[in-house]
Amino acid sequence: MRRLRSFGSRAGSNAAYELTSTYTPAGQLQSQHLNSLVYDRDYGWNDNGDLVRISGPRQTREYGYSATGRLESVRTLAPDLDIRIPYATDPAGNRLPDPELHPDSTLTAWPDNRIAEDAHYVYHYDEYGRLTEKTDRIPTGVIRTDDERTHHYHYDSQHRLVFHTRIQHGEPLVESRYLLRPAGTANGETGMAAGA
Repeated sequence: MRRLRSFGSRAGSNAAYELTSTYTPAGQLQSQHLNSLVYDRDYGWNDNGDLVRISGPRQTREYGYSATGRLESVRTLAPDLDIRIPYATDPAGNRLPDPELHPDSTLTAWPDNRIAEDAHYVYHYDEYGRLTEKTDRIPTGVIRTDDERTHHYHYDSQHRLVFHTRIQHGEPLVESRYLLRPAGTANGETGMAAGA
C-alpha cells in the first residue's frame, strides 16, 4: 500500500487541510481522507480491476458489471435512499435504451454501430462515422423554445477532432480548438466562452 499526503489551505483562510490518499499495490485509489469529515471516501475494486464501490459518510455507490466487464448497474445507497440505475449495452458495448424506462424497446444493437439517440441527446454522423452533431433531446409533448444546446464537431483530413462549438439560441456559447502534434496527439486546447 502506498500513501500520499497533500497539504494546503483554502483561499482566504488560514485553516490548513491534509488530504491522505492510499493506493493498492496495483496503483488503484483505495481511500481518500480529509482531516474533516466533509471528504472521506473508501474505494473498492474487483479482481478484474473494476471499481465496484465508493463509500463515504453520507452515501455509498456500488457498480455492477457483466461477465464481460461491462457496466450493468449503479446503485446509490444513503439514509432513506436506495436507487438502482440499470445499464444495457449491445455487443459492441454501446448503451441501449434503459430497459426499465423503455420496456417496449426492441433495440438490441445500434445500426452501423452508431447511437442515434439516447435519453439526453440526438446524434448525427458523417459518411466516415464521425460524430458531427449532438443536440439536446426534447421529450415528446414539450414545447420547443429553441433553447436546446447543439454541439458541432469538426475534424481534419486525418479524422482528428480539431474544433468543437456549442451553440444555444443560435449563438456560440463555447468554441474550442485542439492543437495537435505532428504525430496526432493533443498538444493543447484553446477556447472561448460566451461573454469571455
